[in-house]
Amino acid sequence: MSTSLLKRRRFLLGLGAGAGTLAMAGCGSDPAAGRYTEADIALLAEQREREAANAGKGPYGPQVYQGYRGLAELPWFDLDAGGRLRCTDETVPQSIDVHCHLGMSVLFEPRLDLQARTPRVRHLLDCDAQEPGCRLDLDVYANNNFTEDALSDLRLSTVAQALWGSAFAETQTIPNLLDEMDAMRVQQAIILPIKMGLPFGDSQTERWRDAILEAGVDDRLISGLSIFPRGETRIEEMRAHASTGARLMKIHPTVQAFYPDDPDMMEVYEEAQQLGLVIFYHGGRAGIEPESRHRYALPRHYEAVLANFPKLQVIL
Repeated sequence: MSTSLLKRRRFLLGLGAGAGTLAMAGCGSDPAAGRYTEADIALLAEQREREAANAGKGPYGPQVYQGYRGLAELPWFDLDAGGRLRCTDETVPQSIDVHCHLGMSVLFEPRLDLQARTPRVRHLLDCDAQEPGCRLDLDVYANNNFTEDALSDLRLSTVAQALWGSAFAETQTIPNLLDEMDAMRVQQAIILPIKMGLPFGDSQTERWRDAILEAGVDDRLISGLSIFPRGETRIEEMRAHASTGARLMKIHPTVQAFYPDDPDMMEVYEEAQQLGLVIFYHGGRAGIEPESRHRYALPRHYEAVLANFPKLQVIL
């Protein structure tokens, strides 16, 4: 039996924790539990209450639509012959989206054709999955528009992309993304992988970069990179990816379970500063991640990075 196959069998035998483990890879005990307090928990609850109370009370009144397609009520959008939303106001300038993903296939790497075109894109939170679309309130955090069933589908899809394949991910392809960019007047998009710290099948940076080059669209889709914060070869990986021209590095405290100001991360930031990389952080608590992960992305945990690396460009 090959070493690779043995590693995979051992991983499966030790998995045990099921969907939660795969949905939030890199689990472990938190040696700094005091860094997340009851006051922090209360602040998040208070913020959600304020948001709900203020919905519809802005200068333009309620902003509630029936799904993403419902935005066609606004003067900048229309539906095309296929019922897809398009920005039809040519005075809206072309833009650059600095935070995009393609469909993910990790761990056992279920089959995924990133060059395929499908009739429609299934977004992870798919407000147009039904007719009419879900109630979309633009005054609240986007995820708060979805039912627990929809959020459960998101978590299941996260697991599926590692084991048997995700029906959502199969539609999140290069041609479909380009179609959406054209519809929304997006000139370029930066594709940001997230390295999960899995024992195998954890090469989204390389796989997405190769797929973009194969499609010949690297003038529109710009490959980013990711490293696992506790990975033994993280510095070498940064140098290798930078040598291919990658410049934007995504790291995700809540998914990868690390504090941005962990002393062990300082050499990562020093190297990024030397290489001219831009660090793209997930920042803040989204509210749909497990409670145990909220602690990592509090704003105060980013302050040391900004203070100690003044030449490092950071996007929060």
